[in-house]
Amino acid sequence: MELILLSSDTEGLFWNIVEQDYFDYYFFISDWALQKSHTQIYFAIEHDNVVGLMLIYNDYIVQLRGNESAVRFLLDNLTLHKADVQAPACFGSLLTEKYPRFLLKENIILMSLKKGQEVFMVTMMPQLLSVADAPAVAELMHLCYPEMWSEVTANNVEDLMNCKDAVWLGIKIDGNLAAFGHAMKTPKVSHVTWVATNPQYQRRGYATSIVSSLIKECLVSSESTIIYVVENNLTAKNIYMKAGFKPSKSYVFIKT
Repeated sequence: MELILLSSDTEGLFWNIVEQDYFDYYFFISDWALQKSHTQIYFAIEHDNVVGLMLIYNDYIVQLRGNESAVRFLLDNLTLHKADVQAPACFGSLLTEKYPRFLLKENIILMSLKKGQEVFMVTMMPQLLSVADAPAVAELMHLCYPEMWSEVTANNVEDLMNCKDAVWLGIKIDGNLAAFGHAMKTPKVSHVTWVATNPQYQRRGYATSIVSSLIKECLVSSESTIIYVVENNLTAKNIYMKAGFKPSKSYVFIKT
């Protein structure tokens, strides 16, 4: 098997592959199209056929696709000691074999929604958030999901807020940020990336209102929207399904 770095000479081959499944290859498509300077993509080639792909974004975020031998080969060629790695769910043992000492392992469900399937349920109208809200967003992220979001800083959030295709919505109670959501509007398929509610404000429909409003924004420029959810987070999964999302694919995620 051979490892080949994506270049201008092989970009046509890359697009032929990823455009067959925009949901599965969302990060490959969006990172290469929008953040090329931060992105490396490798082909796993066997007998002149592409049998796998590996994305490395910002030198630590890794996405793997392909058959079992390809994913094993790509992992063997992955030299990062600190990484966030996602692969199809059936390859969980390959990830733990590569990274036996990990900080977090989750089973992740990709949920998708096509235009016409959306169900808008807004009981509290969210407001647009600005860079002035970045510290409060980071603080809420640390509170709601420290295992995954503890390293996110206010500066990280502010940088994302400055992206032209980003949508940030929140609900404030007495001036305090009770819930927020973030989405990236990208062609064909948009991505609702983060949603969180302060525990003391849960069960008031805030997350449902934010998700519905983000979907509405995304479907202005896209035909579909995706969102990821931890498999055992039944509350979040129910919220997303009520809004029209349906389970699509399963992955395993490891944070080292």
